[in-house]
Amino acid sequence: MKLSKLIAGVLALGLCGAASHAATVAVTFSGVLANQEFYGSNTSSSWNIGDSVAATFIYNDAQQPSFDALGVATYAVTSGSFKHLESGYEVKTDPDFAVLQLFHLRPNGFPSSQYRLSGLASGDIGDFGASGIDDTATAFNSTDLSEFNAGNLAPSAGKFPSQFLDITFYSNGAVCQDCTQSAVVTSVTFEEVAPVPVPAALPLMVLGLAGLGFAGRRRGRMCCP
Repeated sequence: MKLSKLIAGVLALGLCGAASHAATVAVTFSGVLANQEFYGSNTSSSWNIGDSVAATFIYNDAQQPSFDALGVATYAVTSGSFKHLESGYEVKTDPDFAVLQLFHLRPNGFPSSQYRLSGLASGDIGDFGASGIDDTATAFNSTDLSEFNAGNLAPSAGKFPSQFLDITFYSNGAVCQDCTQSAVVTSVTFEEVAPVPVPAALPLMVLGLAGLGFAGRRRGRMCCP
């Protein structure tokens, strides 16, 4: 009896552990182009002010950040993409150079809470990213990734009155050359893409199942010699 209870407890732990998971989250920033700046001789773009754009970044919400000397929390982004809706133009980030950063600044004694998503892209775009600034520092109480959510980032929440998507083109850009285009963020959505099982729970579950099998076989031998 004691053995069966012990095995049942181990199995329960295994099942609970397997059920817990970290989520892979996709956050999408949608907006409209509001500004174009040109640095080279080409001063035109095939995109227009008012066009619709969207950037999506995918990350794991259970990861631990790395911190620099200023206390900036940096999280890895597994992938990202940028779309210009009118033309269907789309590029993807290089996952080795995509990051999400949460940090606080206190310039001139005034606190601010900020986020920045950025990544180098493949194709005509050099890089793109979303950023937001809250001058009252009420958006993030810490650099905890759990605070990076729709409740804080939604424009209707009013916690980040300034949110932008910045898109930088290099000299070989097909859309424009040596230019930066900025979009005002109009909406932010979060979506869980897929659960990521916690590997450490699997051995417990396997041990529990094996133990129950052993206990059942032992009980069968005892009652039916």
